[in-house]
Amino acid sequence: MNIPIKIVIIGRQPKDLDVFKIELEEIYGQHSVIIFDNSADGLEYIFAHITQKQIVVLDYDLSLNHNNEKETGLDVLKKIRKKNVFADCYCLHYKTIK
Repeated sequence: MNIPIKIVIIGRQPKDLDVFKIELEEIYGQHSVIIFDNSADGLEYIFAHITQKQIVVLDYDLSLNHNNEKETGLDVLKKIRKKNVFADCYCLHYKTIK
């Protein structure tokens, strides 16, 4: 039995991720890749689907969170681990080159 995998990408400049998204959609399917431009919306989705198998890709340099605090991808990863200590978390950060 195949378990569907969702790929959740959280990055502050989603347009920079178009090529990455297209490549992932070719492998995993069009409805398997979801991009969020802020950590609050991304975390809301992740926590709402916490029992589903997910691959989360985080931009290291995220913008301000809902509390107007600077947030990194590592901060978001810590929130995921805090909510689900049994999650297999592997850290993959990317940094947008300007």
